[in-house]
Amino acid sequence: MQETIPLNPQILKWVRERANLLIEDVADRMKKDPTAIEGWENGISSPTCVQLEKLGCR
Repeated sequence: MQETIPLNPQILKWVRERANLLIEDVADRMKKDPTAIEGWENGISSPTCVQLEKLGCR
C-alpha cells in the first residue's frame, strides 16, 4: 500500500473548481469512484503521491 499525502482538503476542492471540473470529471480521469474524490475533499481520506501526480497531469 502506498503512503497517503496529507493535504488541506480545501485546496484540492479549490483546484478542482478553478479547473472547472466536477467531482465526477476528476473521478473519471482518475478511474476512481466519485465518493473517493469526495473523501479527499472532505478530509476523510487523502490521495497517494502517485494519485497526486496523476491529478497534476491533464
